[in-house]
Amino acid sequence: MLRSFLALVLALAALAAHAPAQLAFGEILVDPVGADDGFELVELTNFGPGVYTTTGNESLCVQDGATTVHYWLLPAGVSLAVGESMVIHWRGFAPLPPLPVNHFYTGTAPANFLFNTGSTPLDATGAIGLYSTPQFTNPAAMMDFVQWGGSGHLRETIANAAGEWVSGTFVATPPEGMSLAYDGSGDTAGDWFIDPSPTFGAANPILPGNGADVGVGIAVNGTPVAGDAATVNAGDLVSFTMSSPGGSLDGSPLLVIFEDLPTGASFLPLTIPGDFVGASVHTTGSPFIMVDGLSAAGALFSPVLLPGGYVAGGTVPASLGGINRSVNVQALCLDPTDPVNRPFGIGVSDAVQLAIN
Repeated sequence: MLRSFLALVLALAALAAHAPAQLAFGEILVDPVGADDGFELVELTNFGPGVYTTTGNESLCVQDGATTVHYWLLPAGVSLAVGESMVIHWRGFAPLPPLPVNHFYTGTAPANFLFNTGSTPLDATGAIGLYSTPQFTNPAAMMDFVQWGGSGHLRETIANAAGEWVSGTFVATPPEGMSLAYDGSGDTAGDWFIDPSPTFGAANPILPGNGADVGVGIAVNGTPVAGDAATVNAGDLVSFTMSSPGGSLDGSPLLVIFEDLPTGASFLPLTIPGDFVGASVHTTGSPFIMVDGLSAAGALFSPVLLPGGYVAGGTVPASLGGINRSVNVQALCLDPTDPVNRPFGIGVSDAVQLAIN
């Protein structure tokens, strides 16, 4: 038993350091709000390096539930820059033009699928594999794999042999309207999280919060940065603006934590008990407190979320330049608005990240 456990730990460690294939799954929606059939989504993202152009041989192997398996060929000639995605509408039909860029629709006709297998909607338990060619029993052809709701799906052993998954592991099935999202590094179940705000066609959060109305914005040398990541140099002036975008948490006591870690390192997240699976606070090391309004909540001048945002920051130290380090920042605040999903009353923002040259 101990030997088996050690083997599993070593396998997980190796896969956590494993870079994704250039084209890999970024996000999957198995249970849309309302009707499922025709509204389920599979996102494929180019993780680099360089442009990826589909050949027309790339194939999906989709297992719905315990036994039903379906196969679909990706269209040829789809060019994706690094970070760009294509979105597949499983059993979906194209709307009237103009069509969204890089969105594709499988339809439901059996002839649309390899071997005329047809298709069924995705299930609460399932798996999906991406192959470079339709050689579905060849580990060398497998590019990516994920399974949710249970293990033991048909291509699990192929994925294990390909180094794309660990047999016996799986991701929890997300609640209705939430997606399975990939964190961008590694090939284990722990590299997937449940995203309460799906972002198909756009980047997933670096590290998800718990869906609270709190966010962190970045500005470098006075210029706001779009998204949740930026590259900076030693000596740059960086500011972080913590805000409640919807205004529901304005006035809430605020805590801001940060830590530095090697660029590209995997996170060791701490999930807050009671929150949905995937909501987490980064704890790769011991986070430092940048702003503390929780220790003395309610005290005069104690930091709180402000209309327009609470701003903190400083100059990037020279000591962090040229040593391949990144800094992650996350905001926490008192949040009594959703005791079901946040029973501890703590709202957590998505993390933002600075990669330091």
